[in-house]
Amino acid sequence: MTNRQVEVLVGEARGLHNRNIQNTNNDTFVEVYVDKHCKQRTKVVNTIEYPTWNETLILNLPDLEKHHLLHVHVYSKDIVGKDSIGSATIDLKQIIGGAEFDQWVQLSGPLHLSTFGEVHLTIKYL
Repeated sequence: MTNRQVEVLVGEARGLHNRNIQNTNNDTFVEVYVDKHCKQRTKVVNTIEYPTWNETLILNLPDLEKHHLLHVHVYSKDIVGKDSIGSATIDLKQIIGGAEFDQWVQLSGPLHLSTFGEVHLTIKYL
């Protein structure tokens, strides 16, 4: 069995919803996964305005039938735990088929009712 992987370049974000009650900057990071047991995350950036990570994360694709959705979550780090700023799901089938992905991805808030900002991702199938 070959080791299938995707490379996710997490670039930057804009327009993030400030989840901090004291209206100070969020300690923002991005978490991505295909299989919820194998999550990867960026470093924490202390800004809400325009956080920039420019980090490349490599994810294994254990079973393309079951695991073809990339889950992206942007969080604010708290003293204890983390608060969700927004999330998105990307279907990897076209990317695995050779399509290029270099887009601003809209983040949904709770119940997917509104946009809570955007994160710029570049994704490649390796």
